Amino acid sequence: MNKLRIDFYETKNKYGDWGYDAHANGILLGRIHIREADYQYSPKYYFRSKDGVLISARDAHTLIEMKRNLIKSYNDANGKIFEERNTPNFDIADLPNDDNEFYPTPKSICGKMIACVQWQNVHTVLEPSAGKGDICDAIKAFKKRDYHSKLDIDCIELDLNLRFVLKGKGYRTVHDNFLSYETNKKYDLIIMNPPFSRADAHLMNAIEMQEKNGGQIVCLLNAETLLNPFTNLRKLLIKKIREHKAIINYLKSPFKQAERKTSANVALVYFNIPSHSRESEFFSRMKKAKDSVYEKREDSEIAPNDKIEALIRSYEIESSASLEFLREYDTLRPKIMNGSETFSQPSIGIKIGGREISGGLNAEIINDYLQIVRYKYWRKLFDIPDISKQMTTAIRNSYDAKIKDMANYEFSRFNIQEVIFDIRAQLQAGVEDEIERLFDKLSSDYCYYEGNNDNIHYYNGWKTNKAHKVNYKVIIPAYGSFATGYVYDKYHRLIERKNSFIDSRSCYSVLADLEKTLDYLDGNDKNRIRTDLANRLHFAETRRETRNIDCTYFNVTFYKKGTCHITFRDDARILIDRLNIYVGKRRSWLPPSYGTKAYVNLSEEEKTVVDSFDGGEEDYNKVYENQNYYLIESRNLLMLSEGADNK
Repeated sequence: MNKLRIDFYETKNKYGDWGYDAHANGILLGRIHIREADYQYSPKYYFRSKDGVLISARDAHTLIEMKRNLIKSYNDANGKIFEERNTPNFDIADLPNDDNEFYPTPKSICGKMIACVQWQNVHTVLEPSAGKGDICDAIKAFKKRDYHSKLDIDCIELDLNLRFVLKGKGYRTVHDNFLSYETNKKYDLIIMNPPFSRADAHLMNAIEMQEKNGGQIVCLLNAETLLNPFTNLRKLLIKKIREHKAIINYLKSPFKQAERKTSANVALVYFNIPSHSRESEFFSRMKKAKDSVYEKREDSEIAPNDKIEALIRSYEIESSASLEFLREYDTLRPKIMNGSETFSQPSIGIKIGGREISGGLNAEIINDYLQIVRYKYWRKLFDIPDISKQMTTAIRNSYDAKIKDMANYEFSRFNIQEVIFDIRAQLQAGVEDEIERLFDKLSSDYCYYEGNNDNIHYYNGWKTNKAHKVNYKVIIPAYGSFATGYVYDKYHRLIERKNSFIDSRSCYSVLADLEKTLDYLDGNDKNRIRTDLANRLHFAETRRETRNIDCTYFNVTFYKKGTCHITFRDDARILIDRLNIYVGKRRSWLPPSYGTKAYVNLSEEEKTVVDSFDGGEEDYNKVYENQNYYLIESRNLLMLSEGADNK
């Protein structure tokens, strides 16, 4: 049997008669009438369960006696009423105050209101005119099967009797009057059926709340509020509706058959007000301070370049503002302790890089934080197009490994300048390695010729590639370039099957470094028409193309057996000539003076090598007469401009 608690609250009905409302465990039990003739207390109406169990009480001379009578009646009923948690049967018409506008929301209208909401991001809900909880009940029923959703619902209700009904249902009642409700809590949804006579004020209050942090609003109000905007408040409300592009749905007499009837037409209004990001006060203050410093500095300096200069400014502002925030928190921390007698901790905590700060601010914490910030900005530096576009996969991986160590260095102009010089030097060596790696990939790695068939078992005797020279058509491996799927065989086992269309991502990994290296050899020729490789391969995948896919430097065909046939475009063959000459000279396969000495001036030994490589004097002279076109120097491969360190 549940323990029963009965409370009496003095009240007055609409006729001015005084009495007491009896609440049992938060549920309105009934009203106690005061008989002025003999000053006795008599029950006016009773609470009855669905099974007809009745709690009643005899007339009593004191409230204490009335309470004892009610408890005895409850015990006689074996506590069935409150175990069933039934809703009290009180008469709506008997609510106090002549101007009462309590119109419970019918289930059909609750359903329409709930249907407006985008529920995926709703966790906190406010019902500011909750009544006896009809809308809240509908929401709970709607979300009952959504086990992953735990709604935090707050209610506001002006009428004392209805507040006890809400409490009896287990709803949290946080205030009585919505128009005077002040809170810092953010509500994802405000859903309400406010008093029609003040609906404009209630809706405006809800709009102002959601404009601070963003959120949804569903409001039921008299249609005349919007159709007849004769007051300034209603005009402002119409302006807000237009500003936030609210959705209005007019309903014809939805309360005609309701629990409490009215023939009024109703407007169902839905807002979804986005949250707006506010700039940090710390960041604003630091930015103003830094900008003034930069303005003085730029008066006597050459105007800084946008890209790197913007990174430096951003780093200085972020680090300064964040450190000021950490110092402010360190000052505030003793004042926000949780009050535990055994182990007191701040009520608000801070983590730096996943590490929770348990003690005060010290040098180690500050340095750890600055290292995280520097790491971010050094990585951003490598993402500047003038630098990143020069890097192949291998070069980029080598720099990714160095960034953690670079986080120990201040992100300053001096250090950036040093890093740019280092990048140039190391990229130079990296580009040379990439070009030789490309040469080997397109020649000896997958070649076949009589007497040297080391890789015949891999590629079935290809004769397209030559070991000492790259041809205008080559074949390279491209396993995984076709999309895969799974089908059931006759034994109902899942087996892998290659589809008839390419997988653009896998194809990109095969060709990306090849194209990047050809960019070095091309020297960023402004006259060349360039194709975005990723987009081109994606287009080919969607169109089920596998043959003659045209890219910037070549056409490519993929075969399911795992090969990629590359045919270099006519206007790109010069790059293959540059490649062959460059690697031939670096590996001393060609004379050091190749291309810089007239054919007639070559020694017989040199002529023998040149004839084998070019095919004779005529082809060699093409190179000799166009040295700037065919011959490239290592220092010219890296196309970082002279001003790249300032970009």
